[in-house]
Amino acid sequence: MGVETSGFDEMSNKLDNMVKNAEKINGEHSYEISEILSDSFMQKNTRFSNANLFLSEIGIYNNDDLEAYPDDKMDAYVSKETDFSTWQDMLGEAAREFVAKQLGF
Repeated sequence: MGVETSGFDEMSNKLDNMVKNAEKINGEHSYEISEILSDSFMQKNTRFSNANLFLSEIGIYNNDDLEAYPDDKMDAYVSKETDFSTWQDMLGEAAREFVAKQLGF
């Protein structure tokens, strides 16, 4: 009577790939906001097809504009135009999805 291990091998390979992917994203990295707020994320959670359209609607065209935009106005905009209450909630969920995708989930 033998024990089939192909399922274990497959799971081991997936775990190895996740470890390799985790090593790639470990440490400090710089990502564009459009990478974090992916098109699929934006389409799922807003009426916009991408982050650039979402941000340009309120006059944000670059990182300086984004940093200068008042937090309370951004929260009000996010609450009105997305499935989230605040900008930080939106970014947090987008970041979780981004990392999960990077890890191979």
